[in-house]
Amino acid sequence: MEQARTSLPTEHFPTVLSTEQAAKRLSLSKKTLEKLRVVGNGPKFRKLAGAVRYVESDLINWLEVCSRTSTSDRGRQTKKAVARV
Repeated sequence: MEQARTSLPTEHFPTVLSTEQAAKRLSLSKKTLEKLRVVGNGPKFRKLAGAVRYVESDLINWLEVCSRTSTSDRGRQTKKAVARV
């Protein structure tokens, strides 16, 4: 017996972006965003059927984490970033 599918309106789904689209939104190169992903210092991402995708709200959250009040403000750093300093 086939289950009935309930269709959710598309406004309930987040905006999903490719690496190229996310990089453009962040004013970064695709290569920079890829490097940030590899070292774990970039925004959260998802792997969907092998493709890397970013959710718009995660990009906004990452931008907030990256905000600083002065050039000497180191902000909230990941363990990897602290280890490199």
